Amino acid sequence: MSTPPFKPIPRIREPWLVGSWSEFQKDRLGLLLRVGRECGEVGEFRIGPVPFFLINSVKLLSSLLVDHAADLGTEPFFKAMVPVLGRTAVPGLHGEHHRRIRRIMAPAFQHKRLVGYSENMVMCADQIQRGLQDGAEVDMVRVMQNLVREILVKSLYNVDMVEGDAFFESVHVVAEYISARVANPLMLPLAVPTSYNRRAKAAIKLLRGRAWELLEEGRRRGEDKGDVLSMLILAKDEDGSGLTEEELLDQILTLYMAGLETTANALSFAWLMLARHPDVQARLHAEVDAVLGGRAPGYADLARLPYSLQVLKETLRLYPSAFFFARAPLKDIVVEGYQFRQNQFLAICPYVHHRNPEYFPDPERFDPERFTPENEKKLPRNAYMPFGTGPRVCIGQFFALLEAHLTVAHMSQFLSVSFPPQEEVRLLPLATLTPSLFRLKISRRKTAMALAS
Repeated sequence: MSTPPFKPIPRIREPWLVGSWSEFQKDRLGLLLRVGRECGEVGEFRIGPVPFFLINSVKLLSSLLVDHAADLGTEPFFKAMVPVLGRTAVPGLHGEHHRRIRRIMAPAFQHKRLVGYSENMVMCADQIQRGLQDGAEVDMVRVMQNLVREILVKSLYNVDMVEGDAFFESVHVVAEYISARVANPLMLPLAVPTSYNRRAKAAIKLLRGRAWELLEEGRRRGEDKGDVLSMLILAKDEDGSGLTEEELLDQILTLYMAGLETTANALSFAWLMLARHPDVQARLHAEVDAVLGGRAPGYADLARLPYSLQVLKETLRLYPSAFFFARAPLKDIVVEGYQFRQNQFLAICPYVHHRNPEYFPDPERFDPERFTPENEKKLPRNAYMPFGTGPRVCIGQFFALLEAHLTVAHMSQFLSVSFPPQEEVRLLPLATLTPSLFRLKISRRKTAMALAS
């Protein structure tokens, strides 16, 4: 009995020798949208001599990332991050080691812990909003980066923000290095002593040194203070073993680096959408005024703030921070009739996937109504996946959504934002999807003060 032929994978038109190298460098999002538009559920493009297969089908994504998750690895794509995040960082692990680290880390993001983190989140958001003056035009990306930094150092490490300029400059340099490696797979290895590599190595050394100091401080405390680090120090797996020193160091640095840019970007895009859509902002204001009445929100209030969450979900649909990631089969596999070879690069792009008009009509339109409970239930599984899916779904997704939900709800009581004339925003598809720096005009609302009085 003959084996039926595999489905052919269409390929975009591109230069024979270099493939889509130039387009990937100059207009990455445009290239990925073109592959999705021209090829359908799966399409091939090349970066130099290396073929990539963009997966753009709900059925294929679910089969690959859920049903065949054990057959896919991340190691080829994680190599560039090992000097920063370490060999045992959970995104780069596979098999039982990956499952073990996830099991030990999972309690840090369960309901009881999230309630505790929420107090820090609101406190930090309140401090930030109090510093924004009526009529000022502020760099909203920088404001959100500062806010998320404060929340992370308090929630992850239970310390106040005492880091100096050198630390945050190192964070910037390391994020830039990771982005450069993602954009240019042929970049010289870190071991080559170029001026750029020396600068990156110095920043990595400073960051990992500071993470070590925080780990030592957590150990000296010797008890659970409600932060992630102290819980991980004390946490045990089913067999009674805990995280090794290396595993602890790698996880606490990974959580910080992963949580910083992604949430700051998501919040920046959310404020941008509110400024561009005054009708949405007015409805958001009506909700927070009616539910909160000028007081600080708590974890229990979130269920009564559904529109605020819809705004955030629609923002993440249009601008998913993890806009592009990849997997490599550990062996030859056949999925939905397509054959994928061992070590081939399978590309997943939520930025493209979330613009499928079959599931999101008029996909470029910003419409929080897409995420009413009724409409969200109609979406097929994995039509929307800003945090990934399957066993590698982002472990901090509920922390990030909680952080963004509380921040937008609380700050919207006191602030209205508008877009100054001639202000432009560009999308920067780096390691994460980032907005270019932009300014928003702040107007202090009187409503919250009147309701609270």
